Amino acid sequence: MSSSRGSVGRRIAGLAAVGATATAAFAISAGADSTGVLRFDARLAEGGFASQDEAPPGETSGDRLQFRDQLSRGSKLVGRDAGTCTRVSADEQVCTFTLILGSGQIVATGLARDGNRAYTIPVVGGTGRYARARGTFRVTDAAETVAHYEVRLR
Repeated sequence: MSSSRGSVGRRIAGLAAVGATATAAFAISAGADSTGVLRFDARLAEGGFASQDEAPPGETSGDRLQFRDQLSRGSKLVGRDAGTCTRVSADEQVCTFTLILGSGQIVATGLARDGNRAYTIPVVGGTGRYARARGTFRVTDAAETVAHYEVRLR
């Protein structure tokens, strides 16, 4: 099953095979850069990937994957995330991400198409500092177990 967190097929194959990065996740405040945009590197947490292939075998509607990542800015760990993607057609998945930061959570959900190296979905809410958050959440594939996140809040 493919992932919509980046280059859909490539990233999932790597996530399943590698099962990487064994640093303990913890949340501290993550501030915006000078442009007001939150940027993170997301690295797969140890044991942070699972998939469920519904019948019939192969990439079909109803297949699901779950993931957990550690979020960093440079070498500094700033939080974590958790999410799911559910396949809705042969080339599309609905994905939900929850970014857990020291000052609150940000939630994004939307449709991602297979084969795209990057995609953007809406930010639909949050808690704490991000209560009533709206904006966009962009995911860009960087490597098999790493993605770049960019959050633009209005």
